Amino acid sequence: MFTEEENDLIVFTTKLPLKKDIDYRTVFDVIKKWLMESPHYDIKEIKYDFEEELDISTSSNTALKILNTSVKEDKVFAVRFENYEEKAIWRTDCVFIEKTHEFLIQLSCESKSYTTKLPKLHKPHIIKLLFEQNMVAETGIYPITDKPILLADENDIEKCAKIMLGESSTYLPVVYLSYNSFCSFNYAVDPEAIAIKLAGVAHVLVEPDIEFSKKVKQLSDGNNAYNGFIGVYFPGTKYRDYISYNEYLKDGFIDKKTIGDAVRYAVQQAALNHCNVDDWSWDKIVLENAKQRFLQQANVTSDTQREFDDYVAAFDVENERLKEKIESLTKQLDSKTAQLESYRTKDNQDVKIRLQCGIQEFYADECYDFVLNVLSQAKARLVAGTRSYEIIDNILCANNPCNHGKEIFRNIEQALREKSLTRRRKLLEDCGFKVEVGPHDKITFHDNKYMFTLSNSPSDYRNADNIYKEIMNLLDIYRKF
Repeated sequence: MFTEEENDLIVFTTKLPLKKDIDYRTVFDVIKKWLMESPHYDIKEIKYDFEEELDISTSSNTALKILNTSVKEDKVFAVRFENYEEKAIWRTDCVFIEKTHEFLIQLSCESKSYTTKLPKLHKPHIIKLLFEQNMVAETGIYPITDKPILLADENDIEKCAKIMLGESSTYLPVVYLSYNSFCSFNYAVDPEAIAIKLAGVAHVLVEPDIEFSKKVKQLSDGNNAYNGFIGVYFPGTKYRDYISYNEYLKDGFIDKKTIGDAVRYAVQQAALNHCNVDDWSWDKIVLENAKQRFLQQANVTSDTQREFDDYVAAFDVENERLKEKIESLTKQLDSKTAQLESYRTKDNQDVKIRLQCGIQEFYADECYDFVLNVLSQAKARLVAGTRSYEIIDNILCANNPCNHGKEIFRNIEQALREKSLTRRRKLLEDCGFKVEVGPHDKITFHDNKYMFTLSNSPSDYRNADNIYKEIMNLLDIYRKF
């Protein structure tokens, strides 16, 4: 019987559905392949007859423990692999439930020295083997795969909205790559690369265009990531984490490795925060197995049996109470996480001003630049030396406008003066307009409220000038008020 007491820090967890023809012997074969073929472990042989518990030292710095048992109504096959390093013990737990065909994988670390640094995140190689052996089953509204899922139709819009509202039946967390129509890179990370990194850990959904984003926003009550942001959503909850590509921009280029690591970390935080307390973990299986053995081996009187049953019943009641408390605390954690997201800042000494804005921006940092423009004009009306002047002056000195809109407006002016209709239409679409071709072209800037009619006569310069003035009057957030 295994008896141990440890305080591990779980750093990775995922649960995968396996195909119905997979049994615990097949699961053991892939675990054996993973351990014996790994260049990191010097394991020559693993012998197991599937009849008894196994607790062996597989090499000078590794150990393997196996339980093949029935707990309550579930047939369970569980493996714990331990790798002893100089300053840490790494434990990988694999639990296969025959009834549901679910395969739980957890990685934990027990540090032997005090440190404030979290251990580096690893994804156990066995997950890659499960895909190579074609053992992962199809389930939920999107497949579990190592490829990005390209969104396309109205059905996908409804599915994504349900994910963002916490009403989906996705099996794994979801990484949502929103489309960036304002930068040369449409996605903050390479969809193919991040899908491989997150295989078996998350679904990677790729938004096709800005029109898709607008429709998802309407159905999801604005809980969608958009304009190049990356959203991480956990199934069954409204939990979400947004990752902004702006934080990883340097000289106009994105640090893709760093933002990729941030996405993987956000996914694992979501999974760890929402671990299902009903899952059969290694420790839970060991405890339940020990309890069953005690009942089988103990020669107890009927009175003793009743006392023991009463104790177990009381324990189960307390366990249910704790489960409810965990669920309540998890919901509170989701709420606090969302609030914390709004207060993130690079320098903890800075004051972070949080402003709610329910509209979707027409281009990157539109609202941000608008607020700075208003503050700049307000500053010109204030008396130097007053507190109001001091606050606004400090904000303007610490925050520079991005001016993406100014570049777009310059491009619109050039497009309107283009003599070739084909070229003009292409340039306007590049600026963000939807062009409806006709005797007089109609152009819409992101919203039907901002529709303009153009003359198709190359010689009609006045129409181009008038339309440009009309556009600037309605859309220019940099103008003086």
